[in-house]
Amino acid sequence: MTWLYLSRVGSDAEDDSVDDEFSSLLQATSDQPSSDATKPASETEIQTESVRQGSLIHLSAGKTAENKIDRNLLEGMTAKQRKDFISMLRQVDYDAISEHLWTGDSVAKYVMRFFKARKCSVARALAMLKTDLAWREKHRWKEAVLTKKPLDLIGLSAEQLQALLPIWHQGYCKNGAPLSIQIFGAVRLPSLLAATTLDNICAFQSHHSEGLARLCSEKNVDKWVIIIDAASSDPRSFFAQGAFGWARSMNDIDANHNPERLGSMLIINAPKVLYTFYSLLSYVLDDVTKKKIRIFATREQWMPVLHELVDLDQLPPEYGGTGYNKFRRVYSAAPSHKSYLSTPSLN
Repeated sequence: MTWLYLSRVGSDAEDDSVDDEFSSLLQATSDQPSSDATKPASETEIQTESVRQGSLIHLSAGKTAENKIDRNLLEGMTAKQRKDFISMLRQVDYDAISEHLWTGDSVAKYVMRFFKARKCSVARALAMLKTDLAWREKHRWKEAVLTKKPLDLIGLSAEQLQALLPIWHQGYCKNGAPLSIQIFGAVRLPSLLAATTLDNICAFQSHHSEGLARLCSEKNVDKWVIIIDAASSDPRSFFAQGAFGWARSMNDIDANHNPERLGSMLIINAPKVLYTFYSLLSYVLDDVTKKKIRIFATREQWMPVLHELVDLDQLPPEYGGTGYNKFRRVYSAAPSHKSYLSTPSLN
């Protein structure tokens, strides 16, 4: 086990002193073997003692290439932001975080997502991270992706899910980002809530998001892309009882527990009423998220944008692609939830 003793970084230090400190922490891991996220963190962790704070800093070991990516986390940050980020790293619980990481992710990248989501405020980011870890400890989403069937979580048959809530991982964008397609135009909320509960729906969507996080780690990317197809929407569904509660729950899953994960969201085939619904919902969205959302009414508008993001072989014909609809193929072969395998089979 390697011990590194850090000297105090004063307020009048050179701008690159924080970079040197952060790099030294990461460099210590460069010769270590790649870690397996399913093994106890104690097998691969590196403990670094801070003379200034007398606390332990824990950074995950990993390949040199992975550490270079971590060094790039500091790009574009001011000297104060870099110092604050390192201060936050000193205060997090390595074991609690690493327990929920997929192989390829790191504590530094995970912490940075919360740091950015709270506009580089250490106190607010730590509070957000604490809430997230409690949520993950309670629900154990990583374990759920590995062991639980999506249809068992939502409590629907394959036929019901196809009719009421088609959501799936379709493929990958040109930059490697996982692509999720969600046909909300098919949703008839009263019928959906008559067949299952809001808690079950949220569990299903949390499972889906955690599956996307796993795919991000496998592809060595940080963000995913979501296509929301609003074709054939029933205007009554947007304002049905429970609609805003569901929308707020979805935002909580993504914004508070998967911050900085959304690369972009394209809402396609949008009816006029959706613009009204979005304007009412947007008050719960942060400005960064709003900038990532684009709404298109017609096929002629969204098709060029989608094809710029995704190769045609990753898209089914209904979206102008040459591939196949993975959701339809998998669920058509699963007449009941007992015979459906698990999220990874959609990959």
